[in-house]
Amino acid sequence: MSKKISSYLSMALAVGLVAVLVFSAPAFAALGKIAGKITDEQTGEPLPGAQVQIVGTTMGAAADVNGQYFILNVPPGVYKLRVTFMGYTTKEIENVRAQLDVTTSLDVQLKTTVIEGEAVTVVADRPLVEKTLTQSKTTVTAEELDNALPVGSIHGIVETSASTFQGYVRGGRKYETKTIVDGVDVSDSYFSGGTGAFGTLDVGHVYQGFRRSDLNETAVSDVPGSAVQELNVYAGTFTAEYPTASAGIINMVTKAGGQNYTGKIFVRGTPLDKIEHFGSNPYYMKDSKGDLVGYHDEKNKLAQSEAIKDRRAAQLFTWNEDLARDSYYYDPDDSVGLGRSYEIEGNLSGPIPGLGNKGGFFLTARYHNMRTSALPFDLNKRVTGTLKLHYDLNNDQRVTLFGQLDDGGKLFNFVNWKFNPKWLYYMEGAPRYKDLGLITYAKWTHTLSPSTFYEVQLSQANKTDWIGYPDDNNDGYSDITETGDFIDFSDRETYLRYVGGVTKTETIDGETVTYIDWSTVDGYIGNYLNENPDAVLGPRDPNRSFFYSAIDQSYMENKVNFYGTGGLYRPRYPAPLYSKTTRNVTTLKADLTSQLSFTHQIKTGAQFRMHYIDVTQLQAELGGAGHRFPMEAFHVDMHTFHPKEAAVYFQDRIEYGGMIVNIGARIDGYDNDTQRFENDFHPWDYRKDATGTVTELAPARGEKVGWNWYFSPRLGVSHPITDRMAMHYSFGKFVQYPNFASLYQDYNFTNYSASPQMESVWPDQEPMRSTAYEIGLQWALFADITMDANVYYRDVENYSSLTWNLTPYAGQGVMFRSSWGNADSRGIEVSLEKRRTGWYSGRVSYAYSYIKASTPKTGNDPSQRRNFSASVDSANFAYLPIDMGQYYPYRQDNIVVRSTRNPLAGGYDRTHRFSGTMLFYMPYNIQASAVAYLMSGFKYFPTENIKDDPWFDISPELQEGPWHFELNLRLSWQANLAGIRFRPFAEIRNLTNRKNILAYNNTPFNESTDQSIFEIGRDGIPDSGDEQDPEGFWRTPFDWLGRPLYGPARQIWVGMELGF
Repeated sequence: MSKKISSYLSMALAVGLVAVLVFSAPAFAALGKIAGKITDEQTGEPLPGAQVQIVGTTMGAAADVNGQYFILNVPPGVYKLRVTFMGYTTKEIENVRAQLDVTTSLDVQLKTTVIEGEAVTVVADRPLVEKTLTQSKTTVTAEELDNALPVGSIHGIVETSASTFQGYVRGGRKYETKTIVDGVDVSDSYFSGGTGAFGTLDVGHVYQGFRRSDLNETAVSDVPGSAVQELNVYAGTFTAEYPTASAGIINMVTKAGGQNYTGKIFVRGTPLDKIEHFGSNPYYMKDSKGDLVGYHDEKNKLAQSEAIKDRRAAQLFTWNEDLARDSYYYDPDDSVGLGRSYEIEGNLSGPIPGLGNKGGFFLTARYHNMRTSALPFDLNKRVTGTLKLHYDLNNDQRVTLFGQLDDGGKLFNFVNWKFNPKWLYYMEGAPRYKDLGLITYAKWTHTLSPSTFYEVQLSQANKTDWIGYPDDNNDGYSDITETGDFIDFSDRETYLRYVGGVTKTETIDGETVTYIDWSTVDGYIGNYLNENPDAVLGPRDPNRSFFYSAIDQSYMENKVNFYGTGGLYRPRYPAPLYSKTTRNVTTLKADLTSQLSFTHQIKTGAQFRMHYIDVTQLQAELGGAGHRFPMEAFHVDMHTFHPKEAAVYFQDRIEYGGMIVNIGARIDGYDNDTQRFENDFHPWDYRKDATGTVTELAPARGEKVGWNWYFSPRLGVSHPITDRMAMHYSFGKFVQYPNFASLYQDYNFTNYSASPQMESVWPDQEPMRSTAYEIGLQWALFADITMDANVYYRDVENYSSLTWNLTPYAGQGVMFRSSWGNADSRGIEVSLEKRRTGWYSGRVSYAYSYIKASTPKTGNDPSQRRNFSASVDSANFAYLPIDMGQYYPYRQDNIVVRSTRNPLAGGYDRTHRFSGTMLFYMPYNIQASAVAYLMSGFKYFPTENIKDDPWFDISPELQEGPWHFELNLRLSWQANLAGIRFRPFAEIRNLTNRKNILAYNNTPFNESTDQSIFEIGRDGIPDSGDEQDPEGFWRTPFDWLGRPLYGPARQIWVGMELGF
């Protein structure tokens, strides 16, 4: 249980934090350190006072009385060092590589000279093993990041790490991993890469099919790969200066401008305008199949009917093959997607004009126009700009400014589309998407002495996304070509315009009440009661509203029985929807680093984070809209919160020849800005208007939950055995609150009037806490090949969620959800790295993972109840005993593909994974690169006893889906013309055109049938050859929210790079 701190102690700690911020100083990870010893080449005696300078910078050091030196805060990169001492030959050492959180050891021997000014140049050998590494780490250099590999984004490169799988790190939830850019936490705090509340609930809704997050959306903004100097993936354990993350850290350092001007333009795209895909044609049922009626036949049947409502419905069938090809980006006859994808990226860097070598800049701009998949109207555009500036006030002080703007349509007035199967035959009905991300920071670095410096950083990481429908010309319809701001239903007039109805005014008990008469709200028919009942309205009649409502049950034109679906595919008229989600965070951080001696470095710091969470979501998700605005007109979820975080840490790094120790601890505090109930058994008050109609369920809140504080120790030890071998051991405790969707979604009791039960979240939740252990070995097998092997174990608390049901004194029941349960994650990771010698370099890895989590089971102990009634239990309990959930009985189960409503986010890892990157350097400036992934299939519990297992009903044997394999290849050639680098290239992704099944369908209310088809095929006969069909009953190559069930088919990309 968390330790509750009184308000007085909270205030004292806050004052302490401010003091630390003022008197100490952030960068979530220190940069690199170069250290070594300067000696006489003949005698081996130390050379006190010898000068070491990093050429082209102001960084340097002087050797102490023992000849030892160190240079702190070195940005990652490759440098030339110059070592000088009077009476000795100057030596320049090239190819010295500095890395994040690594001490680069470089001992130098100088030779006496009699010729003044004599100098020699040597090339440094990179150490075979990183002796100072105390935890596992995967490093990706600028060479791999700078568009050298056949992947679409940085995410594809991160996936080559042994620790990561589709954004999951060692079995953790996606929100357990933080993304850090130059010390700024840019992780998406509300959703996490296509996963919703508690990392398991979905991010869309079955009735309208929209989704609020996708698999690759883990940060408020993605940094272009060419702007990143180095990327590191830390998994399992990491030192105390890193922020709250209980699974892993993805840490990036961006490039800075140098002393020379450099620039590059990069263009890449698909030369073909056809995109192949695996599986069935999405328009499989445009024509009838046997007894199943297809789209065209249904339309003809309705058009020939004598019933007026049928003839009305026939006019809603406006889709045809030509329309799909011209506007939907899909050819339903050839079963291929249409449209080209392309991206343009450029950067320019160098000294700031007029400032000489005192300042520099790095500017990046990118335009991204992608067909996200081969499915209809699956489109994504982005405009991204990044600028980094630095200015040296003097030799001891530097100011750095950074800004990145990532526009998904809000500023440049375009919309994005996500394929929505609900609107397969009516693209106008699919919601549109916009978003805007912003990252900024200002950092001051002050070097007090060669051994001590501090940094202070103020940053902002913002993201807002919108989902809805535009109406640029205000004609009452949302056309495909319209791209403006979305209809927000902020007033009754907007509702009347787009949904319909008649406003009435009455005086009741002296109060004037204006409302929408429910009997006239019919949406798309548009006041039909006053029209000729025999009239057949045209599909774009101005009397019709754009959105529909099913309040009037006598007209069901929008729920035609096409394909026997009862309205699975809507031919026209969406239900109202508007969603806006804002998550902004301001962070003030400070770090102080001091090298007390050559072997002893301490680091301490603090941070304070202020979040702003604002969500407005209005939707008529049950296919109907009511007569009151706004509560009964929509499913409403509105909330605004200002959660806060605070932390202090201390880290001690001790380095000796035979042992390196990182020991530290951090204290993290959270104030989620939530309130407990005044009475758990009476969670809301009814608010009614003068007519007696309930207009709102107002939460009856009481005291604030306040601050919770947590202590997390960290320990890492490295033991260099020889120059070719080192072992490390690490341990740590880590704390991570669930994403904000887990804390706030439906916090204010969404009015879900057509449902028998409402859902909400418990205001005082426990965070996820993990204890991680790791043992690792680095071993230089050969002069250019190093093996890195790690064994890990993670014990996780509050990994899942559990629900409690309450029947209040009056009204609907409510289900509260709160964090709960344990998880056990363990595994083995092995990587081989081939350094660049000869004609190739690369990295290959293998990972074995084992993950189990708690599944609740029914117990006989009455104290383990989860169902309560206010009228019965309020006399026995002072509050709902949700804190007793830790004792609720459970069993440990493997995490399988159907462990969430989102099959593509189920499983969290694969038992066996292989991955690799290779770069080949060939004659005539030809370079090839390859990225490959091979992994075992997803796990699932079978429902069909095809092996006649007598224990099947008790404990079925876990089954595994097909293996996944993907090979991407790139070939380029470089020429230099008048100082300009000219490099054309071509890529083939999924070279072998392997059909990779990502998951099987999991359609709501049809899950069992979908899984049965996957297990034994459509013929219901085991081992007949049609097993492992993931498309389910509806025969769709996508799931219920439009996410592809197959990996991409083979794609060809071509491009050009120009640089200087």
